[in-house]
Amino acid sequence: DKRYNMMVMQSPFAFAVLTGKDMVITLANDSVKEMWGKGKEVEGKPLIEVLPELKNQQFPDLLNEVYITGIPYSSYESLVVLQRNGKMEDTYFNFTYQPYREADETISGVVIIATEVTPLAILNNKIKASEEKFKLLVLQAPVAICVLRGENYVIEVINKGMHEMLDRTLEESLNKPAFDVLPELLDQGIKELLDNVYKTGERFALDELPVNLKRNGKVENIFVQFVYEPMREADGSISGVMCLAHEITAQVMARKKIQESETKFRTLIEDAPVATCFFAGRDMTIEIANDKILASWSKGKEVIGKTLAEAVPELTGQPFLKILDDVFTTGKVYEGKNEVAQLEANGVLGTFYFDYTFKPIHNAAGEVYGIMNMAVDVTEQVLSRKKIEASESYFRLMANMMPAKISNAGPDGSLTYFNKNWLTFSGYTFEELRDFGYHKIMHPDETEEFKTRLHHAAATRTVLEMQMRFLNNEGQYKWHLNLASPVMDEDENIKMWIGVTTEIQHQKEQEERLENAVKQRTQQLREANEELSFQNEEKEKRSAELMVVNNELQSFNFISSHDLQEPLRKIQTFAKRILETEYAVLSDQGKHFFDRMNGAAIRMRTLIDDLLAYSHTNTGEHALEKANLLTILEEVKTDLSVIILQKNAVIETDIKSTTLLNASQFRQVISNLVTNALKFSKADLPPHIKITSQIGPGAQFQNKNPGLPAGSLAAKKDYTHISFSDNGIGFAPEYKHKIFQLFQRLHSKEDYEGTGIGLAIVKKIIDNHNGCINATGVLDKGATFDIYIPV
Repeated sequence: DKRYNMMVMQSPFAFAVLTGKDMVITLANDSVKEMWGKGKEVEGKPLIEVLPELKNQQFPDLLNEVYITGIPYSSYESLVVLQRNGKMEDTYFNFTYQPYREADETISGVVIIATEVTPLAILNNKIKASEEKFKLLVLQAPVAICVLRGENYVIEVINKGMHEMLDRTLEESLNKPAFDVLPELLDQGIKELLDNVYKTGERFALDELPVNLKRNGKVENIFVQFVYEPMREADGSISGVMCLAHEITAQVMARKKIQESETKFRTLIEDAPVATCFFAGRDMTIEIANDKILASWSKGKEVIGKTLAEAVPELTGQPFLKILDDVFTTGKVYEGKNEVAQLEANGVLGTFYFDYTFKPIHNAAGEVYGIMNMAVDVTEQVLSRKKIEASESYFRLMANMMPAKISNAGPDGSLTYFNKNWLTFSGYTFEELRDFGYHKIMHPDETEEFKTRLHHAAATRTVLEMQMRFLNNEGQYKWHLNLASPVMDEDENIKMWIGVTTEIQHQKEQEERLENAVKQRTQQLREANEELSFQNEEKEKRSAELMVVNNELQSFNFISSHDLQEPLRKIQTFAKRILETEYAVLSDQGKHFFDRMNGAAIRMRTLIDDLLAYSHTNTGEHALEKANLLTILEEVKTDLSVIILQKNAVIETDIKSTTLLNASQFRQVISNLVTNALKFSKADLPPHIKITSQIGPGAQFQNKNPGLPAGSLAAKKDYTHISFSDNGIGFAPEYKHKIFQLFQRLHSKEDYEGTGIGLAIVKKIIDNHNGCINATGVLDKGATFDIYIPV
């Protein structure tokens, strides 16, 4: 009992127990005393004695009814007039009257549990009063108004103005869905507008809307100015839409008649394919402006009606306002070409270029009353031209510094530029070679083929590549590799050709010698194979395979390589014996010839060994195994330790990955690349070779290496990327593909030893691994080889 009493007395709710017919206060906690505005001495007194102001209110009767019937009574936000703080106050309570029963279930009194809600009740009453005022305002408004509730847009309130405009009675419309009352509006977009306001809460207003409305028994085409305003509840939710409308049919029809005379002029401006506007009066008020000119000003329609100086204040201090005033005064047209303007875009003042016209417009009396402005933004063209001019200047400076012969030609092939090397080589001036004068230094046998190829390259938008002879200043024809690359404009039309011409006379002579040697040996092999074909069917198959390999410049298989090496070994052996034999009587010239013969045999053996290695890349085992790249590199460094020491070379590595490889073949890849870096090093600079590896997706590497042909790597496939870079003599970028071809050399054998097969072997092995390799070089700045092997 004590615990119960303590809970009751300390409860935040007002609690009291009244007993007997006189409703004597038996128990009252502090909350109820505070609510009544009384002190502590209320127990033992009848309720009416404590609160006499309740006598003429409903509460004594309600208490008596609960006391008699035993039926509880509850009420919410009930008005109670109480005397508090020396004056009568209107208060509001949520309360419950419960019968108070004894142990034998007889009713001996009533329990009061109450909470004061005066602030909330006052607020709710204000809301109700506001709603009533709102309805009264709607009904008495001078414009047509209705309130639509819910998703079906039930007409909750509709005033006289709306009745009259819609030609519907109150009985026909009130408390009915709007589109049941006005079905003809369903297919006119009205419901979609209401739906958008109802769902988004965004107010929608339209100054003029044509509506087909059934009135006076027929469908009339009227014009309405209206606003759809979302109706929100106290919690912010949208419960309906208020529609305010004003019929403006008469005004619209009158205006349309007036506008007919202006339509052509306005349409001309608004539909103009270029930025166009009309300025009215000497103060240049913007009366009409199409979207293009507004976009060039970075403005919206809000500038219509403003003066140009107000709408585009940054023009103050620029020449345009003065020019407009002069045109208005003189009545003469002004045209500007590529003129610069400072305009604000996104809050930043920028530089733009325009071609524009200010044309005065005269009235019937011949007086200028406005100016039409038409403008074309040529900023991109002007900047592009400036960039091109700067680029051309830079290009010509670079072209004159390059060792290759560089030229430019127009779309028709007429030459517009030759670099210094061309002029020095030919001995002609630019004026003598320009246009089609360069044909005079072409070899007559190749002129027509060049014209045909140029025509084909122009038709297909492809690079012209042709080996041809040009006449030098000493009257000698020298072989060149001539490349002409088309440069396209934005419409994919050729706007120029860039020519890069490189002398290949030395390579051509080497190629001719090699071709003769290959032809001779091929004929020997063919004869030998024909003889063998009579002996064995298997040898016939080998002969056919050998012919296919010959067509791919892999002309020597394992067996034929041995056949070639045997006579070479004998040549070397006999030459050595002759040179070392003390009885041999040889002149110095004879010894020199034997030395040269021995050197040629050594080079031939090296060539055969390299061809055999290349052949093995086709015929050898391609089995893959997980291999450690660092281990393979260390083996190669051990093999090349002597030359590394001699060259004082530094090999820097950052290799962390292992991958699936044919370890034997890949050891040859690393060996060939390291050997190349050592061979093609600078005489005055120790070689510095850097080798790194990493694993990543193909898309990452494709993006990082623009030199890779598009689609070389599968975007989502993982690759091991191995990079070899050095600080050697490098190579010109145009040779990046040629260096991987068989027998291709960029330097004479006197300058750098080698057969021109090493990099072809590297590429073949990478192909065997379903990978790709890309070479990047800069003359005198070193070379980089990027290898990508699928993980």
